[in-house]
Amino acid sequence: MRFLHISDLHLGKTFPVSRYGQQFAHRRRQELLDTFSRLIDFANQNQVDFILCCGDFLNSEELRVEELRNINAMIERLEHAVIVAISGNHDPQTKNSAYQKIDWSKRFYLAAPGSGRVALSAYRTIITYHSWDQKEMPEPIEIPKPSTQSGQYQILMLHADALTKSRYLPLDAQKLSEAGFDYVALGHIHKPQTVIDGKAAYSGALEPIDKNDTGKHGFIKGEITDEGCRMRFVPASVRRYIHEKITVTPQF
Repeated sequence: MRFLHISDLHLGKTFPVSRYGQQFAHRRRQELLDTFSRLIDFANQNQVDFILCCGDFLNSEELRVEELRNINAMIERLEHAVIVAISGNHDPQTKNSAYQKIDWSKRFYLAAPGSGRVALSAYRTIITYHSWDQKEMPEPIEIPKPSTQSGQYQILMLHADALTKSRYLPLDAQKLSEAGFDYVALGHIHKPQTVIDGKAAYSGALEPIDKNDTGKHGFIKGEITDEGCRMRFVPASVRRYIHEKITVTPQF
């Protein structure tokens, strides 16, 4: 069973003109969409079974209906895979959510708010998740348990903070390691990093979103078999933030 793990796409994000200039601010917003479009092509070319999107797929408050339809049309290009998505702190499922504005493709499954499960029986996979309906979650939740159904691969999807104290669903990494899932797909932290070797990881933002998102950005390509989980990071972004120290003097 092959999958892609993505998070924090922030599609529709508006970049400030005061910082980027009008032309580049508009271009940067479009680049987020373009990279998602290339991800769809990658999924088709590699015949992945499904795509896990771990929150903040949209910058919900900044998207117009025509933009949502454009994103939906990209999803419709999937030839084989489906997207299983949870909402995060930038796209919580409130009554005014962008998710309510259009009818989404049958290839896009948005998990309902709270904890739950979705079974992908064709791939012997059960996905357990927690999806957001508010902008902050300062208190931890009890980490969901895997399904008791035998013979199934078990995946957990969370939009949470396992690295620092946070108002955005603080998470105990030790308890995460003891939860018993074959793979834990995490979102919210924008830099790709492993939390538990071979078991749990942040894919990071597909494209860097602000100046603190240094380093490479992309997604995780994974495969789960009866022998375990294998995963590798695939760079995909068209931009990188690089911090430079520049010494200036009064002289030209």
